[in-house]
Order: sequence, then structure tokens, then C-alpha cells
Amino acid sequence: MSQEDSCERPDHASSAAGLPAQMVSPTPDARSCSRQIEINGRNVEYQVETWPFSVRSRDGKTVSTVTSFTYRTTERAADERPVVFIFNGGPGSSSGFLHFSGIASKRVDFEVGDPVQPPFRIIDSEFSLLDVADLVFIDPAATGYSPFAQPGSGAQVYGVDADARVTAAFIRHWLYHFKRWNSPRFVVGESYGSIRAAVVCRELMGGIPIGEFPAVTLNGVILVGQAMNLTQTTQVPANDVAFTLLLPSMAATAWYHKTAGIGTALEDHIRRARDFALHRLLPVLIRGNTAVDRDRNAVAIECGELTGLKSKYVLDRDLRITAREFAQELLSDRGLLVGVYDGRMIAGKPSGALDIVGTDPSMTQLGPLFANAINVYLTNDLGFADQAYRFIDFSDSLEGWDWNVRGHNRYYMDVSSILGNAMRLNSRMRVLCVTGRFDLMTPMMAAEWELSHGGMPVDRTRLVYQDGGHMPYVGREAAQAFATAIRNLITDTT
Repeated sequence: MSQEDSCERPDHASSAAGLPAQMVSPTPDARSCSRQIEINGRNVEYQVETWPFSVRSRDGKTVSTVTSFTYRTTERAADERPVVFIFNGGPGSSSGFLHFSGIASKRVDFEVGDPVQPPFRIIDSEFSLLDVADLVFIDPAATGYSPFAQPGSGAQVYGVDADARVTAAFIRHWLYHFKRWNSPRFVVGESYGSIRAAVVCRELMGGIPIGEFPAVTLNGVILVGQAMNLTQTTQVPANDVAFTLLLPSMAATAWYHKTAGIGTALEDHIRRARDFALHRLLPVLIRGNTAVDRDRNAVAIECGELTGLKSKYVLDRDLRITAREFAQELLSDRGLLVGVYDGRMIAGKPSGALDIVGTDPSMTQLGPLFANAINVYLTNDLGFADQAYRFIDFSDSLEGWDWNVRGHNRYYMDVSSILGNAMRLNSRMRVLCVTGRFDLMTPMMAAEWELSHGGMPVDRTRLVYQDGGHMPYVGREAAQAFATAIRNLITDTT
């Protein structure tokens, strides 16, 4: 790969005339570099540009910036090239994970079990999508290089609706700035980003409740580790469906660690777990304390066989095992903790209180890998970094986030119906959902539930299972499968 030093500040900044009030055009800090990469035996030349857009309130005051990394090629005429807008979740996460998933120009060279200390290997991605689409990685406020203008500004953008409104405004401004109104358009959202993606569909179309009618449609939406209904991924007392939907992912993780399903193919083990969860576990859970001991004991025994847990442990927890409890118990006899974000990953169990991020084996292994990759790439390769890249910032977003969604019951947040509405109103729009078999945070059966309950047309919805976790693109084979699924969606719809 050629690495000519051709970084410069672009000269095609536009004025803010005619743009919506929430945002203005890129700041003078925009930068650009020329590069090339070999994809499928061809050299593809591209530009990578960083664009900080200013976010302003209705009264004209600057609230924050939203910084993006745009990868543009000249493979096809501009108005024919598809463009993919990409973001992670949190809320409070930059696009750093997806940036190095293999769909852009670089990926991390890592397999589960590899050491997680530097130096890490960052390589050209042979699975890059740059030969079929331009890519735009979006870092929301307070992440990446997107600072707030002043302390306390988060209240204006920290919320499901507000965040989606800013993201939709950014997409419209990008289309305006690069004169790409006729390009096929796709959105990729991971984790909380799947919530953002669904609501962005509504914000892009607009209507009277939103206050404007931009009338922007999408060709497709890609959901990664979807979390559109947090109720179905949160195991709390009396939320029996969430415990049911988690069971197959626990079984898959137990199979991986050889504590259950020995001698059985993974898919067969998952199939048995899914059947058990729906037809034997859920009916007993629903009956609560009226379930007879005979049924409870039978369920505990079969649950233990599928998940590698002792039946007494299952009974002691009233047949309801949370993801965190499972992660702490599965390999406890070896003094090991299992990752919730990726059940394949293990580490020695730390003392004291456990943090779902800071002591989770999957996050403490994958986090340093991807955070290091984005900083090395921006600093050493592109020369963009004048400051450290803010990989994830939970300091204010989690506590101050407004989870209310316009037009939805505030006590039951499920945005899948918003995506379903967008699909019914746009008869060609398609949805791809990618889920990891070992994801205990947003389980695969929760994805099945959402896609079948949100009103999405079955013939335009596809669910892809990967041998991975919440970030289902970790490892060479997973990265290739992930990129291929998205590539196929783009090429099949354009």
C-alpha cells in the first residue's frame, strides 16, 4: 500500500447558507489525505477526510462538534456511489470499534486468545468496502474529536430523540456538502447505535411532530449487536422474557468452553437451547411461585445441562440467571470470569466490585486493542491527531441520557416499530441484522425477537449469525463474514 505524504487541508469548504439551523458546515480544521489500497486484486485510490461539523442550538449558540471520517473513492460517478454512514453505541462511544472492523481501509490483526498488550498489529483490510461504497464514520458529541463547546452542554444532545436529530442533521449536511443527494444511502449502527439508526430513519423523513420534512430516505439499515428494545436485554426480576432470550447465548458460551454440549455441533446445541427456552423455561417462569416443584426441578436440570451450571445454582436463583451471574459462575471453579460482551473471552476474576465495562474480560481485551488502533492510525499514518482520541466517554452520557422517545410509552422503550414503519413507508428499504452467538449483552435470540415483533417485512429483513460476541467482527474469519454481509446488501440493492 502506498503511503505518500499527501495530507492537506481541503479547499472545498462551503458556506452555511441554506443549511438547517441545528448545524453549520465544516470548521476550518478539516483535513484530507490521499491513499490507496488493494481490494480483490485491484488498487483503489481514496481520500480520507476528517470533518468537524459545528452543532448549534436554535438560538445560534455552538453546543458541540460532530466529527466524521469520510472515505471517498472515484471508482464510480459521485451520484452513483453508495455512501454508508457508520456509528457505534454507548451512548458515549466513538466509532473506533467499527472503524477497525475491516470494512474501512484498516483492521486489527487479532484472534481470540492473542496477547492484548502492545505492539498491536494493524493491517490493510482485504475485506474493505471501499471498492463498492464511500464510508463515513461519525463520532457523536463528547467522543473522538467531538468536544462540547462548554461544560453542561450535554443536556441539549443527550437523549434518544436529540441524539438522533443531530445525527440526521449531520447526514443531511454531509449530502449537501459533498453534493451526494442522489447516492444510495445506508446506515450502520452498533449496540446503542441500533437505537440511533432506527430513530434516525424517522428524523430523516420528518413530519409535523418533528417540525420539518426533510424527506430523506435510506436504501438500507445495518444493525450490529442490536439493542432496539432494552427491556428484552435487561434481566431484572419479573422480566421473564429477557431471561428466556438470554438462554441460547449462555448455552453457546458453555459449548465454547466445553462445559456443555460436548460432542454436539454448536448449531444443534443452540437449537436445543432455543426450544427449551421457549417451550419449557418460559412457561414455568410465567407461572412464578405457582409453578409446581416437579416442573421447576425438571427445568433446573435441563437448564444446567445446556448452560454448564449446576441445577442447584439455577434453583437457588429461581430459574432466572442474569448475564453477569452466568459470566461469574460458569468457570468459577477455575477462578475465571467470562466476558459478557464476548463469552469466548476469559480472565482471572478480580477482587471487589465488578464493572460491566472496566472488569469485563471482553472489554478489557478488545478495548485496548481498538483504542490503540485508532490512535496509532490517526497519529502515525494520517497525521491528523493534535490531541488524544476520546474512545469512549461515559462520564455524563449514561447518567444524563433522556430515554424518552417521541410517540412511545416512556415505560417501555422499543424503537423497532419505528424501523418497521420506515420499511413499510419505503417499499425497497432493507434491513440487515448481524448478531454474535457468544454475545451475552445483546443476545441473538433478542435479535430474533425484535425482527419478528417490530413490523418489519420478512422478505426485506435478514439476520446473520456470526461466531463472535457483541463486536461480531473480531478475528479474520469473522471480519470477512461481517464485511461480506454488508457488501452483499449494498450490491444487491444498488
